[in-house]
Amino acid sequence: MKQLSPTDSQMLFIETDASPNQIAPLSIYDPSTAPGGKVTHKGILSLLESRLHLAPAFRRKLQRVPFDIDEPYWVDDPNFSLEYHVHHLALPKPGDWRQLCIMVARLVARPLDPSRPMWEMYIIEGLDNVEGFPKGCFATLLKIHHSMVDGKAGVAIINALHDLAPIAAGAELQIPQEWQAEASPSTMDLTSTSLKRLMFKPGQIAKVLSRTVPSLISSRNLRKSKPSLRVPNTPLNGEITAPRVFDARRYKLDDFKAIRKLVPGATINDAALAVVGGGMRRYLEAKNV
Repeated sequence: MKQLSPTDSQMLFIETDASPNQIAPLSIYDPSTAPGGKVTHKGILSLLESRLHLAPAFRRKLQRVPFDIDEPYWVDDPNFSLEYHVHHLALPKPGDWRQLCIMVARLVARPLDPSRPMWEMYIIEGLDNVEGFPKGCFATLLKIHHSMVDGKAGVAIINALHDLAPIAAGAELQIPQEWQAEASPSTMDLTSTSLKRLMFKPGQIAKVLSRTVPSLISSRNLRKSKPSLRVPNTPLNGEITAPRVFDARRYKLDDFKAIRKLVPGATINDAALAVVGGGMRRYLEAKNV
């Protein structure tokens, strides 16, 4: 059992159906180096099952404290089923980039189920006409709630599911012992523990009231307590709706490594953010905003 940090907990309480807080990396694979030149759905399930012990968060679900008087906990899901989380889809012909983007956009628009471990994987085959990739490629879309992992932890999970060589070696190949879920705490135990924590954290009481009785803290009072901010009027500041649009661009990793070396202490993530930020700036300048 692991309690969420206040930051991760906020990711849950501020999201809406139109704005789910989730990350969704898309990966494309060439199966030609696989045994027999083919990767099957069953084979992917077997691989995931053999690696789940490297990412325990995949088997944990949320358990909220009564009346949300404390941050929720991650607890083992005794009914965990890998098949529930992994889905097999196929693009219609001709299987091009536009069709893949449309499918991904629809999938990322769907919120994750908070009553189960908050992740899903979609295996998408039929990428037969995507420029730059050989015919017969498939993609995986991995949706993970942001309260479950941050960017760094997300990379660690992806690394745990992959190998740099076609045939892996080492402990990861050994099927772990049959997994047994740890017992979840009772509602009474959670309530008792949380009430004791509240006694030593007075600031938590105000946070609880803002979540459970929002009418007690009016938006007017909140505005008075915070400095006024001027939000620029741009095409990106409209009302958020549920539908999504997805697209991507390909870059060479070596180029980002070269950019990173230009600034001491910079990371590849810093370089990626600089490219995205620069693109946003040029877009807004082109719109005269």
